Parts: sequence; C-alpha cells; structure tokens
Amino acid sequence: MRAPAAYPSTPTRTPTAEQTPPPPPARLLFRRPRPLAATGRCLCGHIRFRLFDRLPPVGFCHCSQCRRASGTGSNAVLNVRQDRFEWVGGEEQLRRFETATGWSHTFCGGCGCPMPQPTPDGGRMFVPAGALDGHPQLGIAGHIFVGDKPDWVMICDDAPRFDGHVEGAG
Repeated sequence: MRAPAAYPSTPTRTPTAEQTPPPPPARLLFRRPRPLAATGRCLCGHIRFRLFDRLPPVGFCHCSQCRRASGTGSNAVLNVRQDRFEWVGGEEQLRRFETATGWSHTFCGGCGCPMPQPTPDGGRMFVPAGALDGHPQLGIAGHIFVGDKPDWVMICDDAPRFDGHVEGAG
C-alpha cells in the first residue's frame, strides 16, 4: 500500500526577468551589527573613536620612549584588531612624532592627548587605555621593557614581565 502524497504537486513555472525581484543589496545580506565595546576621545574632545566586539587586555610598556610620551612610569595600551577600531571624528587633528629609529607617537594637535595609532604592520591599532571613556573592565596582558622601568615604578600584579619587546605584541 502506498502512502498518500503529503502535498499535491503543482506545475513549476520559471519566472521571467520582469517577475523576478532584484536581490537585496549585498551589504544587507552580509552585514551584522557589531557590538560596541567602548568609546574613547582626546582631552579636548575633538578626536573620537570606538571599539567593537570585545576589548583585549591592556599591555604596559616601560621603555624610556613610552614613558616620555605618556609622562608617567609606563604606557598602557590595548592592541586592537584594525577591523574592531573605527574613527568617529576629528582625524584631521591627529599629529605624529617619529624618531630616526622609527618609533612613533600619535597625539591630538589641540590638547596633546595620546591617541590610537596603527601598529607597524598596519593590522592592528595601539589604543591608549587612558583615552577610553568610562571605566571598562580590562585584563592585563603583561609588562614589556621592565628592565628600563625606573625604581620608583612598582608593578603590583602577577601579569607576565619581559625585559624587551614581545614578538606578536605589535
């Protein structure tokens, strides 16, 4: 005995070009909203940026150049993937200082606040932790150039410590 057909068959027709609706734009098909993780700005507020998805842990550099650029015992930055970073406004205010060795520092031309800058390979952004708005919960990745830190700087966490640059840190 045969099972009855669940659905009656209907003749298939091939739609003509006039009957076929155009596909939706590609940006609607593939773009999903990215969760906003944090926003940031310079001291005067001209330069603004935002970070998406999740925040990476903060890293501390104790080299003499980062100490001079930050005016304190270390430079605290997040190493953010380029696709998770976006300028919101004020990019024309960005200024850059570069040494003969290639080390660079990006800052606001109006207030002097340290600002995000691309890593040497351009795939990530070094984002100063102090430029973030509010009090985001950040883990600590570690400390580099701890041999250069002054005696008055105390490292009070259990994060990894390195005497120099760490491969893959940017």
